[in-house]
Order: sequence, then structure tokens, then C-alpha cells
Amino acid sequence: MGGDSLSSVELRNRLQQGLGRKLPTTMIFDYPTIAAITGYLANDVLSLATATPVASVEQQEQDENERLRAQIAGEVEAMSEDEAEAALLAELAALDG
Repeated sequence: MGGDSLSSVELRNRLQQGLGRKLPTTMIFDYPTIAAITGYLANDVLSLATATPVASVEQQEQDENERLRAQIAGEVEAMSEDEAEAALLAELAALDG
């Protein structure tokens, strides 16, 4: 999730308080994505039988990323060489700040 140690502890503490259950100190590091935390809390902490499995959530994220990649690839393929060059130059200029 890109958080530091302090934000990880704060997240765990808020989840602990909201759920009214003790959570492991290393929870955020053991389950480093929102999908992993959700799966852990739903399955292991709350024992929700109807929870969406973590693998399913991660698969949905991967499918959405692949769909977006395909959409972008289609848009790039539809560009003329001049349009593609202009877009690339604009992106490079944005990186230079």
C-alpha cells in the first residue's frame, strides 16, 4: 500500500478499534494489499462465509488492469505516427517537469 511503519500501526489500531478485536502487530506487513487485508479480516478474523475470496478480488484487479492496457493499446494503434510522436513528446516533457 506504500505506507510507512507509523501509518501501518495507525491503520491496524483503527481496524482493531472498529472491529473490537485484537489484531496482530505485523498484520499490515503480512497482508500488504487492500485485497489481502480484506480477505484476512473477512475470513480469519470475522469468519464470514460469504466473503469474496482474496484470489477472486486480486483476479478482478488483474482483469481490470488488462482491460485498461488493451484499451490504451487500441487507442495508440489508432493514432497516426504524428499523433503518437506528439503524445510521446508530451509525456516526456511532463516527466522533465
